[in-house]
Amino acid sequence: MFQLPVVAAAALAEYPLNPEVQQQVVLMSAARAKKEAVQKVDEGDYTTASQLLQTARKQVLAAPASPLMEQEAIALIDLDRDLQRRQVQQFRKMSHYQSHSISRSFSQSTYHDYQVQRSQRYRGQNLPDDLRGRIEVIQGDITKQRVDAIVNATDNYLSGSGGVDAAIHRAAGSELKKECEQIHRCETGEAKITRGYNLPARWVIHTVGPVWQGGHQGEDQILAQCYRNCLMLAEQYSIKTIAFPAISTGLRGFPSDWASRIACSQVKIFLQRNSAIEKVVFVCFEQRDFDCYLNSV
Repeated sequence: MFQLPVVAAAALAEYPLNPEVQQQVVLMSAARAKKEAVQKVDEGDYTTASQLLQTARKQVLAAPASPLMEQEAIALIDLDRDLQRRQVQQFRKMSHYQSHSISRSFSQSTYHDYQVQRSQRYRGQNLPDDLRGRIEVIQGDITKQRVDAIVNATDNYLSGSGGVDAAIHRAAGSELKKECEQIHRCETGEAKITRGYNLPARWVIHTVGPVWQGGHQGEDQILAQCYRNCLMLAEQYSIKTIAFPAISTGLRGFPSDWASRIACSQVKIFLQRNSAIEKVVFVCFEQRDFDCYLNSV
């Protein structure tokens, strides 16, 4: 028989809260808010639906920080924007999709900040001679990469609100936010460039990856377009070294194995045809992404 010791209320209050449990509670609350928001939309009460999403976002931002929580915060922003534009069908679809994605992502993630620096590295020793030394895969923090440009996986509004997007904005400083606001919008598959400000990289190339919808909505072509456009922009600005995150493999739900094959294929094709870019670094945060990129490169 399993027994637990009795702890006084005062002593219990001194025990530290488990951050993973806190996150899970907040995510469950956010999922409930989305469901209630859909019900309010059915009733025609768009104001209350929007308030529910905004309150949920505040709770997410107040929870212990992690990439997953940042992704959830930006997801709530996107839902509220769909709501404000009365894009009801898109709102319903994304509400359901996000709930599924968060459940999967939480089960795969561990509690740690995005800024954790990893040491795993592959320098492309087994690549053909014309690519050897020009492609590298590491597990680490993209904001610390000493390259000419880093790629930011952002949303259509370059908002800096979640995941790697938020990490890059934090590291670059407020000037990056101001420049992004001047750009206004980046369409899915496109790429825009800004200065890097406080980052080691001189430039940041922003791109918007596709949301995974089962692979039947041209997601693979759009993701390939992201990489091509980033590389072409890098060539245009005489960028010699560039670092990519694992675009679209987070909340946007693109399977890591498929995304990594597309990324590596596009980079190899570009480098074989263009000598202007000397090195491409794939910087993976999640272990599963790192493993997939190693298999794909």
